[in-house]
Order: sequence, then C-alpha cells, then structure tokens
Amino acid sequence: MAASAAESQKPLVRDVLLRDGWTLRLQAPTRVDYDEIKAFYDGLSPESRYFRFHGFGRTDTVARADAGASGVDRLALIGRHDGRVVAVAVYDGLREPGVAEVALAVADDDQHRGIGMRMLEQLAAIAAGRGIHRFDAEVMASNRPMLGVLEDVGFAVRREGFGELTVSLDITPTPAV
Repeated sequence: MAASAAESQKPLVRDVLLRDGWTLRLQAPTRVDYDEIKAFYDGLSPESRYFRFHGFGRTDTVARADAGASGVDRLALIGRHDGRVVAVAVYDGLREPGVAEVALAVADDDQHRGIGMRMLEQLAAIAAGRGIHRFDAEVMASNRPMLGVLEDVGFAVRREGFGELTVSLDITPTPAV
C-alpha cells in the first residue's frame, strides 16, 4: 500500500468542475496550510462540527494531522474556491489491509454543490492507486446530509451501534471496456 518516496513528494493539485459550474481546486495540504484548515473547521456551524467530530472536540489536533498527512497511509485533500478552504476530505489506513477510514466536511454555505461527492471521487481514485480497495466511514445516525452523500456515492450500511453507522464502499476500479 505504500507509495514510492518520489510519488508521495509530488505536489497533488487537481481542478474539478462542480455541477453548478464552480471550479474547485483540490490539493494535498502541507504544514503551512494548518492555520487555514483550522480556521475552516472552526468556521463550521456547531451542528456540522458536532457531526464531523462526533462531538465537540478540539479542531487544532485534527487540523494538524490533516496538514501533515503523508499521502502514504493517510491522505488529506483540501478544496479551495477563490483561494478559501471550503472542504477537507481525508482517508486514514486501518489495520485491515486495503481498508481506510474516510471523513469529510464541507463549509455550511457551500453544501449542496456536489463538493463532497467530487472530493470522495478524487480521494477514492488516489486511494485505489495506492492499494486501498474499501473505504469505511463512521457516521452518526442523525447525520442525514452526510448519509445522503454517502448513499449517492454508493456506500452501504455495514454495521449499526450506539447511534453510529459504519458505511462501506468498495473503491476497486472497474476494468475499462
């Protein structure tokens, strides 16, 4: 699953088109992006922060981890529009080989544009190229917007318990015809 040293050092930058014509710049963050990532998380509504962090945890720890994601076992993507971070998506390899946990957040004012779906799509493409074949997400059962995004992408509920759902998606690329 490990990427080569040269591959993990190349800056990752992609522009994607959203359904409303917006262009979103996706990039792997670096440590210099920490302040912007933290500000993004701090700017989420209380409900969005609660859903993303499964409570009211500190954003500095998560922002630091996202800014320092190596791209080997953990990869983060930040989405920017007009230079502003509007979304963060991350996968983190689990103990089960070929499986990673995935999480994402989109700025409250920028939801319903397809940002979450496009970020998951790009993250899955990168992860599949690095030997990951399944994404799992732990989602609060009351987080209907996120469950809707995950269902639209193709995630299926695998396990329920204590107000959380584990949803999974096979991200193995399909062969070209």
